[in-house]
Amino acid sequence: MGIAFQRREEFGIVAGLLILLSIVSAFEAPVVQSSVPLIQTNENLTKANAIVNQITSLSGLLAPFLAGIFYSIFGKEYFHYIMFLCTVCFLLAASVELHLTIPLQIQHYYDSMVDVFKYDFKDTLRLILKEKQHIGAVMLLNAFFMFLIQPFLSIGVPYIISVKLELDSVWNGGVQVFLGILGIAGGFVAAAITGKFQIKNIYKLFIGMGLAMIPVSLMILKHNSAKKTYFILSLSAGAIIFLASIAGTYIVSGIQKVSPQNMLGRVMAIFATINNCALPIGVWLYGIIYEKFDKQLFGVLIITAVFIIFGSIKGKKIYWILQQEYN
Repeated sequence: MGIAFQRREEFGIVAGLLILLSIVSAFEAPVVQSSVPLIQTNENLTKANAIVNQITSLSGLLAPFLAGIFYSIFGKEYFHYIMFLCTVCFLLAASVELHLTIPLQIQHYYDSMVDVFKYDFKDTLRLILKEKQHIGAVMLLNAFFMFLIQPFLSIGVPYIISVKLELDSVWNGGVQVFLGILGIAGGFVAAAITGKFQIKNIYKLFIGMGLAMIPVSLMILKHNSAKKTYFILSLSAGAIIFLASIAGTYIVSGIQKVSPQNMLGRVMAIFATINNCALPIGVWLYGIIYEKFDKQLFGVLIITAVFIIFGSIKGKKIYWILQQEYN
């Protein structure tokens, strides 16, 4: 990509390389999530996942900041140097991963890639839909919450700040930094309460996320001042991402622990796929809803909160079943 930028290649080449990079990145989440249980004991599983989430949150917080600094230093004329710097970072990461010792998992070998997709995929679906239906239920429930919650954080918060409150980008940048910090803090708390917090109580965290949306909707309904609404919005969104960081850590740990080790990669790949499907659909749909129902934004947030709370209560039994097998 650096060479493409250096040579001022056509947009199509750059777009193709970005798609290729996205495909490679899609392998990362299930690989990491399936490797953690193989190199950590069950007692440290939640702490290990919390550290992974913290690093992910930290990179999401620092990467745009560092990118802005490097872009201001190099400018578009020397933008390819940033790509070369990224190449060095990837090579350093790969050199570290070469030193990881992951126990070998005995797998069934097939004659062709077609058979791999056919039988491995079928075996995984049988596991999560028949043999251990609660795994599939937890995955779908998590996707349901992501469908409702993530669009509020990624689309709703910036929309409210820029359109409803008419504040500039500095205010939006401030809340994004605040959310990043609370996401990292959630990882610390998740690690600290290991052994005290039980998976069966995850539904309470999602109830808290639903309740956190209500103050924002009330501030919008009452047409409070922009700064007051911004303050409440920041606290509400911060509470949501803080609770989501804790819930996500324990959901991943629960699925990892109850899944057969020789199927961890496949199970986590399906988990990531379901989430990756729910997220863009939710963002696209809520983007339309926020625009079409701008005058009724109060109602949109209240309805979203009700759905989250209702889904949390309905999911109570699912998390309880996961808890029983987790123990």
